[in-house]
Amino acid sequence: MHEVLDDVCESLDALSSLILKSWTDDRTLAEVYGWHHPAITRHDISAKPAELASKIRLANVNEVDAKLSARLQDAPRRLQLLHPTTVPHLFNGNAHQALQALTETLNWLSDLLDPIFGWQTLQDNKAMPAPMARRLRGIQADIDELVPNKDRLQEQIRQIQDATDAAESLPTDMQSLKEARNTINRLSEPPRILRRLQLLRGWSHEEVSEVFARGTRARRAHGVRAPR
Repeated sequence: MHEVLDDVCESLDALSSLILKSWTDDRTLAEVYGWHHPAITRHDISAKPAELASKIRLANVNEVDAKLSARLQDAPRRLQLLHPTTVPHLFNGNAHQALQALTETLNWLSDLLDPIFGWQTLQDNKAMPAPMARRLRGIQADIDELVPNKDRLQEQIRQIQDATDAAESLPTDMQSLKEARNTINRLSEPPRILRRLQLLRGWSHEEVSEVFARGTRARRAHGVRAPR
């Protein structure tokens, strides 16, 4: 229950208890003080604020309009004013006047609380009992919490799709990386091959030179005649 309503209920309970304890006679006021007093007992008078408190608790309202809440915050103070000024006169022969002050105060509070007890008009201009209206508002609030934000949901879906696309293309990307690395390795081979070719060329030059040198010596050996 809303905090401000809880405070009101406690003040009503205190007033009810004070009325009951202020007199010990269980006869009606009319029997004790005469015809100009109502035929009610102290229990009847005490029941009025107690019944209003029970009605508030039964409604079990958790949300109160800001304007209504501001007005209800002063209710405990006003009920407290009745303790020293009105209640003592209920049972000293002035009840015909004191009861009017008590009744008018309780009527004011009851009328103030009427929006949480009676029929209410919703935004669709259809009237319904206050408990049903509060229940529908609670259901609507639950639905609003369950329904996700559209833009946020779309963004999450987009991120999931991007992640899925990236995961699906991962093997292709790995293959591309492998091929690129092989290409780089192939491009890095020519320096080694060039060095090997140069080395081979060096060896070939030495062999050719040696072959040419041997050939020359051989021709010279065959071309020289032996001395006679």
